[in-house]
Amino acid sequence: MPVLLFCQTEKTPNSILQLEQELEHVSPELKAKHLNQIASGYLSFNSEKSLKYAELALEQAISTGNISEEILANFYLGRAFSELLMNEKAISHFKQALEKANASVSDTIVSNIQFALGDSYYQMNNFSEALGQILNSADIEEKLNRQPQLAKRYKYLGKIYHASGDYSRSMIFSQKAIEICKKFGNKQSLMNLYNDIGIVYSDMGNYNKTLDYYQKSLNIAEELNDLKGKAKSLNNIGIVYYESGNYEKALEFYQKSLKIEEELKNKEGIGRSFNNIGIIYSDWKQDNLAIDYYKRALEIMEEYDDVHGMAMAYNNIGESFHELGDTKQALEYLFKSLKMEQSLSNKHGIADSYNTIGSVYFDAGNYDQALVYNNMSYKIADSLKLSPILLLDYELFYKIYNQKKDYKRALDYYTKYTAQKDSIYNLQLHSNLAAIQARYEVERLEKEKAFSDDRNNMRINEVKTQRLYLIIVF
Repeated sequence: MPVLLFCQTEKTPNSILQLEQELEHVSPELKAKHLNQIASGYLSFNSEKSLKYAELALEQAISTGNISEEILANFYLGRAFSELLMNEKAISHFKQALEKANASVSDTIVSNIQFALGDSYYQMNNFSEALGQILNSADIEEKLNRQPQLAKRYKYLGKIYHASGDYSRSMIFSQKAIEICKKFGNKQSLMNLYNDIGIVYSDMGNYNKTLDYYQKSLNIAEELNDLKGKAKSLNNIGIVYYESGNYEKALEFYQKSLKIEEELKNKEGIGRSFNNIGIIYSDWKQDNLAIDYYKRALEIMEEYDDVHGMAMAYNNIGESFHELGDTKQALEYLFKSLKMEQSLSNKHGIADSYNTIGSVYFDAGNYDQALVYNNMSYKIADSLKLSPILLLDYELFYKIYNQKKDYKRALDYYTKYTAQKDSIYNLQLHSNLAAIQARYEVERLEKEKAFSDDRNNMRINEVKTQRLYLIIVF
């Protein structure tokens, strides 16, 4: 998922204001350099102004034949367009900068351009081009022995390999980045890397390792008092609780995460929390309430054009309509999700969508279509060793063949299903979860106080009502 930058109103630093005031007195030969300095200054908090000054710098550099400033102007234009999520234009300017930089400037600048170009390709889900550029950048940083910069490249390579489904290489590069960050004591980067590796292990179905790395990330976030990092880790630990079947504890961690995200006014995080809370209500068979949370999440994700998040929300809405018995709306939302996952080349999401669509067809009595979609899911999940999805595939194969009265195949898949389930959810996982639960048990007493405004109190009442429902059912 693209990293979204939320615009905040910030005071323009005096240094940039001074550069703007000096601009009319700068000689034509130095004007492009001056304009580039202003463009660079605005880049971190006002992309539109950065774009404006970079365009002026480019025009001035071309008119005076200043190649080095022309390269920098194209670089800043690319960065500004990237911040504005206009990645095709960003790529065009990065390529122009790189074409001239290769022959006329230092390797350091070439590396920075390649890294930025790779990032833009990644944002457009062009993983092969992204890998090519960032691997080239990493080669330069390795030759220059710029270890902190090399760690950034390794971290990003781990991210790209993960997105493309190559979990082995993702782990290799992430571990390389960790070694460098430990050497230089970069705890902020370590916190993020531990979280990244936890996500990879989660996709592989290794929840013991997942929990271990999420806990490492959380420990550093607390040490640094990094609220954003803490919210992320709490959310992800909640997912592990969810996967282990402890929905109340999962909800508790999601609410802890949501409280922090609301304090930070981080809409992306709030949307994620709404989505995950919706999943809990869906599993508690309150699908109308779940759909309400999913749609609140979807509204935020659409606002920021978060395609990955939208695909997830569409999938979850589809699953809730499925639970409500509305096959038509279920398939409508699930195919929307599948289309988005395919546009992202997200193999994990595609495999999950195929399995869910197969499940809907199964419950509708269309066993042939169910088998078609589950086979497509299994083909991807098996090739990438996606244990959680393989578990779902084996279960659906068993149910399909049982209905078709092919009991030999049904028994074969049921055996595979139970073996897969045992390998994922073992006793060590529950032991680790118990340790984390003990650590946070003291915070349970403060939950009511933590959610003081009317909207959050409403959520607590919803949870209490649902817990009563759970006691009645079970």
